[in-house]
This record gives sequence, C-alpha cells and structure tokens, in this order.
Amino acid sequence: MSTLQSLGVTPNLPQAEKEGFYKAGTMIELLMDRNDPQFAELQSCMYSFLAAQTIEEKYSCNAPYVHVCQDVLKAEWERLKKELVHSPDAGA
Repeated sequence: MSTLQSLGVTPNLPQAEKEGFYKAGTMIELLMDRNDPQFAELQSCMYSFLAAQTIEEKYSCNAPYVHVCQDVLKAEWERLKKELVHSPDAGA
C-alpha cells in the first residue's frame, strides 16, 4: 500500500518505476478479499492514481487512498486480535 501511494504521487514517474506502481497495485488486488466491504473503494482509489494526469490530480488522490488504507488495515488488525483471543493456544 505504501509503495503504491509513494509512486502514485511521484510527479513524472519514470517508465522504469511504473512497473513498481503496477506491481504494487496488482499485489494489493490479489491479496485483498474482493468481498471485503472496502475492496471497491480501495480499488477505485488505486485507479484514481492511474488516471491522474497532473501533479495536482495525483495529490488529490492521496488523502482518500490513505483513508481507505487505514480503514482496511484497522479492520484486519481487529480481526487478527479477535482470532488470537479465541485461538486454542491463547491461554498457553
């Protein structure tokens, strides 16, 4: 997520670094559960970086992307904590 964000806001991204941008985006899409309620919003934010033509457009994509990433990561953290508490080894 951080790689996509940092490359997404980079002005005049060199062709050599565009591969990293696409790779990061593909990795996010493959690792996310497409049934996750945040998936569509995250995907939309990622494609907004792709569509941005000017540096102003790139920067305007940043805050919504960061916000949805924070929501996704928080939900995953809460899910993990719940699983750890209910795991058979939790009391060991």
